[in-house]
Amino acid sequence: PIPCVPWQSQLWTLAVTQLPEMSAAAFTDRGLIDPLANQTIYVNNINEKVKKEELKKSLYAMFSQFGAILDVVALKTPKMRGQAFIAFADVTSASKALTALQNYPFYNKPILISYAKSKSDAVAKLEGTYVPPEKRKREGGEPSAKRPRGPKSNFGCFIRETRGCQ
Repeated sequence: PIPCVPWQSQLWTLAVTQLPEMSAAAFTDRGLIDPLANQTIYVNNINEKVKKEELKKSLYAMFSQFGAILDVVALKTPKMRGQAFIAFADVTSASKALTALQNYPFYNKPILISYAKSKSDAVAKLEGTYVPPEKRKREGGEPSAKRPRGPKSNFGCFIRETRGCQ
């Protein structure tokens, strides 16, 4: 990654707060680096009707023109639908993709792109800093403890008796 020199960081803050007409793309083109730049970009406002595998393939094809892609994460859970994360091999590729494809029509909706708040697992594994998440423990004891179940029903016995089973 390209280091962010303190005066560049100050200029970036100045540009964002006092020069709203200067876009992030123009600022990056002048050789200044966004301090929030990350190898992983977050894409949202994706058409939710697209199937998961087709979505991943389409995102990979669209973003791979900007550099090597480590991973594409697109989930269809209710909380994550319409969103994806693309992990690039380097920050420069991620920055180029962010500026070039902002508001690009993707399956009839303009996609919105920003830097991810944290590194993706793929980037962390590549750098050797990956720490697997801890497994959640059940409340009130050991993770392997069985939950108490209610009283057994005699309904199964009733069915067997009516069918002639013993």
